[in-house]
Amino acid sequence: MNRIKAVEDGLVDVNADLLIKADKATILEQFNTLNTSLETKVDVETAQIEFNKIKAVETGVATLNTNLQNKADKASVLEQFGTFTTSIENKADKSTVQELNANLQTKADKATIEPELNKIKIVEEGLANANANLQIKADKSTVQELNVNLQNKADKNALENHLWSSDSHVSYLTRRDASNLDYENIYSWKTALGILDSTEPGRKYKIYRALLRIDEKSFEPQFIVLENTIGDIYWRREETGFYTGVLEKAFPEGKVWINSKINIPFKRSSPVDCMSVRMDDHVVGLNVFMIQKDESIPVDMVGDFGNIEIFVYNQEK
Repeated sequence: MNRIKAVEDGLVDVNADLLIKADKATILEQFNTLNTSLETKVDVETAQIEFNKIKAVETGVATLNTNLQNKADKASVLEQFGTFTTSIENKADKSTVQELNANLQTKADKATIEPELNKIKIVEEGLANANANLQIKADKSTVQELNVNLQNKADKNALENHLWSSDSHVSYLTRRDASNLDYENIYSWKTALGILDSTEPGRKYKIYRALLRIDEKSFEPQFIVLENTIGDIYWRREETGFYTGVLEKAFPEGKVWINSKINIPFKRSSPVDCMSVRMDDHVVGLNVFMIQKDESIPVDMVGDFGNIEIFVYNQEK
C-alpha cells in the first residue's frame, strides 16, 4: 500500500509537471518569443527530465503490477488450497465414518451370526449323530436281512435235498403209502418251499398242463388246468377248430415245446387229431382237424376230448 501511495503521489507530481509543461508549450507556441535554438535546448532538457520521470513511473507501475499479480496469485492459491484442504478433510471424515460404519456393521453381523452359527453347529452335530445311528441301524438291518436270506437259502437247499433224497420223509411215504399225497398238498408244499417250477430235482423249465374242454353251446375253450407254473394263459376260439392261447412274453423263441393230443374214441375212417405250435413270444396256437383222404379239415370238438402240455425252458439256469 505504501508503494502504491508513493506511485500515486509521483503520478500527481508528474501530472502537475506535465500540465505545467503543456501550458509552457502552449505559451511558447502562442507567443513564439524564444529563439529556436534555445527553445530546442530547453525542450531537450525538459523532455529528458520528463522522460526520466515517466520511466521511473513506468518502472514503479510495472513493479506494482508484479506485486499486485503476486498477491492476487497468492490469494487464489490460498483460496484453492483452502478448498482443497476442506475437500480432503471432508473425504477423510467420510472415509472415517464409512470405516466406522463398516466396523459397527461387522460387529452387529458377528453378534447376530454367532448365535445362528451355534444353532447350526448343534443341528449339524445332531444330524451327524443321527446319520451315524441310522447308518449303524441300516448296516445292522442289512446284515440281519442278509442272514435271514442266507438262512432261508440254506433251509431251502436242505429241504429240497431232503425232499428228493431217497431217505426223505416224502420219498418214504411215497414208497410205503401214497394215499395221503395228492396234487393239492404237494402243490402247497412246493409253494411253501418256493419250488413251484420244479416237480423233479434240478428241472429247468416251467410247465402248463390242461385238459382240452370246449363249451357245447358257444364252442369257446374252457380248458381244465392241472398244473401251471407259466402263468394264466387266455384261450379263445378264432375260427372252426382253431384256438389261441395268449400270455405276454411267456413263449420266448427257442425255449418252447408243446405236446397236445386227442384222447377220445374216433372212427378210423375219419380220425381226429390236433397240432399245437408257438406263433410268437406271446401266442401259441391249437389246431383240431379231421383227416379225410389225406386232407386236413378243421373241426370243432365239444366236451372233454384231449390234453395239452406246454414246456418253457430256461437255458440260463
